[in-house]
Parts: sequence; structure tokens; C-alpha cells
Amino acid sequence: MPGIVISYDPRGRNGENARTVAAMLRGLGRPDCEPSMHMEGEVVLASCGGRSLHWDASHSCCVLFEGELVGEGRDAPELRLLELYRERKEGFVETLNGTFAAVIWDMACKRLMVANDRFGLHPLYKAFVDGRHIWASSPKAMLANPAFPAHLNPAGLADFLGLNLFQADDTLVRGVSEITPGTFTVCEPDGMRTLRYWDFVLSEEENGRSARSYVDGAVDVLRASADRRQAHGETSGFLLSGGTSSRVALGALDRSRLVGLAFGAPNSSEAAFAWQVAETAGIPFRFHALGPERLKADAPRGIELSPEPLSCIQFDGLGAWGMNDTDATVIVTGCGGAAVFGQPARPREWANEFTAERHFEALRIFSDEDLSQLLQPEWYREVEGAAVHRFRDDLARCPSRHGIHRLDYWALRQWTRRLDSRLAHLFPDGTRIRPLFLDNEVVDFARALPPSLRWGEKSVYRRALLKIAPELASLPATTTGGLPLSYGLRRLRYHHRLAAWRQRFSRLSAGTPVASRPLGAAPDYASWLRGELRDWMTELLLEPRTLDRGLWRREGLSALITDCLDGGERAGSAARKLFTLISLELWCRRYFDTAGAAVLPSDHSEAR
Repeated sequence: MPGIVISYDPRGRNGENARTVAAMLRGLGRPDCEPSMHMEGEVVLASCGGRSLHWDASHSCCVLFEGELVGEGRDAPELRLLELYRERKEGFVETLNGTFAAVIWDMACKRLMVANDRFGLHPLYKAFVDGRHIWASSPKAMLANPAFPAHLNPAGLADFLGLNLFQADDTLVRGVSEITPGTFTVCEPDGMRTLRYWDFVLSEEENGRSARSYVDGAVDVLRASADRRQAHGETSGFLLSGGTSSRVALGALDRSRLVGLAFGAPNSSEAAFAWQVAETAGIPFRFHALGPERLKADAPRGIELSPEPLSCIQFDGLGAWGMNDTDATVIVTGCGGAAVFGQPARPREWANEFTAERHFEALRIFSDEDLSQLLQPEWYREVEGAAVHRFRDDLARCPSRHGIHRLDYWALRQWTRRLDSRLAHLFPDGTRIRPLFLDNEVVDFARALPPSLRWGEKSVYRRALLKIAPELASLPATTTGGLPLSYGLRRLRYHHRLAAWRQRFSRLSAGTPVASRPLGAAPDYASWLRGELRDWMTELLLEPRTLDRGLWRREGLSALITDCLDGGERAGSAARKLFTLISLELWCRRYFDTAGAAVLPSDHSEAR
């Protein structure tokens, strides 16, 4: 993927600045690309693997842009940015619609402006080193800077072990944070300031507007967003699942120019539902079955491609996209749909039962009890209870009295940007990822919905699906436990209660499981670790290089591996945890070890 490095030193040490940027560009892992670079006094701007610097006619102002703007035609986006900057100065970024990181250097007034898109889908990271402000497309670039003190961040470690993603604006590297979505930073001779130009603030009140008018409005903005994402007539790939968001998106898109794409376990209901949706919609469908033979190769490759660590089971589709036979250079996705419009399968009363702790438990990977057995005591003291505490703080950043609003806010500002959007970096260079729901017009419409129309059977999201694609709503869906999305909430509740009763009955009946169709696309990763990946796992996690890192207790790692290899009821959970540890170790070896820094706990807790 393309990369950006910006170094700003108010002291004007140009030569040292240039050497720093050259090292950081190597850290982006693109030695094959000739960088485009501008150096002047206090600032160095550099890009590799993407667009070059773009100057205005007077050669007094330049733009560095990575990403894509939608609805702006085929002209270079840099021209649009320069035009907006001349008109609005600091307000140039507010109307931009797309996925981007943008930098403007105005030589006349020595002003540097660094901005990202509303949702942080094209990430930029920042650090302050030896008097210099640095921004880069990945924390890896910071670690390539010889002056940067490379240490593991306890807060990031707590988050990654707890949720497989990072919270707030933290990273795994101490001293490196991600730029908050919807912000821009202005550096001028008299100082530096960061301002937020947009936030996902949801409506708190009801109003007199009819539900039907909201449904009609939702359909209109979705179709307009689809037109922007299919504006130039090319055939697009479409990430298809058996859930609500992909069906709403499919209903809005021009199906004559789509090819459905999916990967997963071939015998799962997710695969079966996706096939049904594609067949009913009348689009070609390419499904790639996953297997252990590619994961071992894809894990280190995914570490290289993703800007920050992810669990390597997120990388197991890499081989599938490498075999993509559609030649599609545009991939449309439905990511973020439920966070933008709300959860149609949840009743309004659910908001009164919501607690941060309850939801965190449903998402967490490692419990504190697990970590006490796994981590060395000095590290456990750093991370104990930190992830849930930070999760509660993240939810509290949404100024709403509704618990479900806070959860949607968190899902859009954290889950979508720090998990879903990072997977876009795994696609080949030149592939443009276009999320249909993360469109300015769509999100501005959806966040104005009154609360009663975001939840339950009256949900505008559900009713828009019934209007825009009724034939797709009548098919079973993973998000409803296998019932059609057209079913009412009362029937869904009855189905969930019946499933819960069957599960309790099976536990009381001497552990005899009740036959049911498995949901979800996840393969049986535990069987992979017991079979083809067993030697790879044990050698990686139990060899001296890993144990000498000072993070893990050997007996804790051995016990976790035994749980997986025994094949009991804890095997599935153990496998998920083991892939988290494998990913973390691969990342540390590739980036911390090559930076030559010991991964040691800090002198004081940064995790709390």
C-alpha cells in the first residue's frame, strides 16, 4: 500500500530531518518504490508507492494526498484540495467525501496542515521525537527512525490481548498514537494546534417527521452513495455475507456490474446464506474456501501489509484475494452499516439493560485470570483490568444517555476503523476499497434519525431493506440466527429464546449437544493447530527467542497449547487466544527486534 511520512521540525534542521524521513520510508517496507520528497527548512514531505507531491501554478503551495475522494470525477484530487484551500483555508477538509490522508504545505506563510477523513479509514500516526513532530502511515515507520525509543506500550498490549484491537488512539508502540478521525493539525511558526472538524453525534430526541419519509430518505441517500461508488462504469467486486448490511448495500447497487466475493468455511451457514443472496440477486459469485495450508504463509505477509497488528486469522483470506479471478480494481463493502443506521434486531428495551462490562465480556479474548497465568508478574501488573477500563472510557466519549448510541459510536469510531478498514490494506496495490455506508451524505442522514427509528422492528435500516430489496430480506440471515430478515421482532425473540432453551437442555442432558446448523464463517482453527500448524505454533511460542522476550511465562503458554491440543470444550477459545499470541510474536520479531530495542515494561503504568 502507499505510504506517507511527514517530519516537522520548528528548528529547521533540514539535513537531519531528511535522514530521518529516508529511514522511515524504508520502515514502510517499500524499497522498490522511488519516493517523492520535498524538503524546506523545517518540513520534509515524502510519499512512496502512491501519488507524488502536487504543486499549484505559482509553486508556492503543495499537496500530498493518499486515498480516494468519491463523487469528484476522475480529476486528480490534489486539484480539488488546492481549490478548496484557496477558498476556505483551514476549512478545506470539511466537505471532502472519501477515504484519505491529506497534507498541505503553504510555503508563503510557513503553514503545514495534516488531516484525515471523517472515519480514520486511511490511517496516519503521530509521534514527537527529539523536538520533531512526525506523522507516518504506520507505526513501523517510526520504529525505523534511529532516534525513536522503541518500546512496547502496556496500554496497547492490554487492548490487543483483550480485544484484538486498540482503543482510544493508542498503538502497540509507546509514544506513537493514531490521529483521531475527523481532525486536522495546523503547524505554524507561532505554534501547533489540532482541531476536530467532524464527529458522529447521534440525535437524542424524537420529532414529528413520519417514519415513511425517513425510509424514503434512506433509500435515496443509499442509492446516491451507490452511484458515487460505481460512477465510472467498471465492474466492481462486492464483499458479500449473509447479514443485513451486505443485503442493504446490494439492494442499492447496480447489480449488472457486480461480482460477489466471499471467503470462509465452505460448510458454514454464512457461506450457504451468501450463495443464496448472490443467486437471488442474480450476480456472479466467487467463494474461496479457507484452509491451514495458506495461513502459515499469509500470517507474516499480513504482518507486513497491515499498518498495525491484527490477529493473523484476519489474514487467512490473503490467498483468496491473490487468486481473485474477477480483475476487479474496485471493491465495494458494507462495513459499518449497523453502526451508522442502528441495530434492527435489538429492541429498544435493550438499551436499558446495556452495560459496558456486559458488552466487553462478549468481545474479550483474554480474561484477567488468563493473563495472570500467561504474563510475567511485572507485565501483568501493568495490564490488569486496563482493557475493560479503557473500553468504558471509550464508550463514555459518546455524549448520549442511550447505551446503544454509545455502542454504535464505539463501533464506528473504533471497530470499523481499527479492524474492518485495516483489512483493506491486505488487498493488492491499486485496488480501491469503497465502503457504501461510510459516505458523508449517508452518515449525516442516519445520525439524524430519532432513537425510536434506529432500534427494533421500526428500524429505518430494516424497513429500507424491505423496500429496496424485499427478495433478499426474505432469505435466512446469520444476524438473525437463520431466520429471514423480513420476520418481525416478536418472532426473532421467540427464536432466540428457543435456541437458549435448547442450549440449556443440552447441558443438562449429560452434555449431549443439540443438532443445529453452525453459524458464522470461521473455520475450525483448533483442528488446524492440532494438525498442520502444530509444529509451527509450538516452535514459535516455546522457543527461547520468544520466552527471552520477558513477556510470557512458559507454564502459561504450555497450558494454553495443551488446552488446544486436547480438543476439549476449551479448544476453540484456546485457538483464538493462540493466534493472538502468534500474531503478537511475529510483529515483535519483525519490528521491535529489528529496531534493536528490548521489549521491557515501563517504569510506570501507561495502561490505566
